[in-house]
Amino acid sequence: MPEDAFLITVMGNRLDSEIDEEFIAVMQQIISKHEEVYFVLIGDCAIDFGSYGIDDKVCKLGFRADFRSVLECMDLFMNPHRAGGGAGGWEAALRSVPVITMADGDIAAALESDAFFCDSYEDYPNLVDRYITDSIFREHQINECKRLREKNSKACLKEEFRRVDNEIRKRIENTFHGLNT
Repeated sequence: MPEDAFLITVMGNRLDSEIDEEFIAVMQQIISKHEEVYFVLIGDCAIDFGSYGIDDKVCKLGFRADFRSVLECMDLFMNPHRAGGGAGGWEAALRSVPVITMADGDIAAALESDAFFCDSYEDYPNLVDRYITDSIFREHQINECKRLREKNSKACLKEEFRRVDNEIRKRIENTFHGLNT
């Protein structure tokens, strides 16, 4: 892949069934408009993209235990319309990789931000075009990823404080209870 490639990842455990004809048509449309786009598939996928004329623009990595490291190299995470993908989309956003997904999927529930949602596949090519051509929009979306990461970090920190506080209270209670018996 060229150094200036725009890398869009699609990730999942059931890509063979989740990447359907409609999604492939979206991929074709994006590739025909932007020769710098390459799709990087994380997860097993036996689809013959050569029969769609885009084999040279699709890189199949298969299952990757180091998928988080791979995500850090991506420009965009694009989700097929499916049940699933929430964990992958969330991991991408945590790494400041913007996401494109349908509003009714698992990623939508995981991200809790409508900044990345589309109503239909028809919206995907125009949104990808905007990520590629509008640096202000792209930076805004990356900042939204950072905001989600910060929100998650604060929520995890609050939960950890609660856990530690509860543990301290139990120990104090047990200590004083032991002294009173």
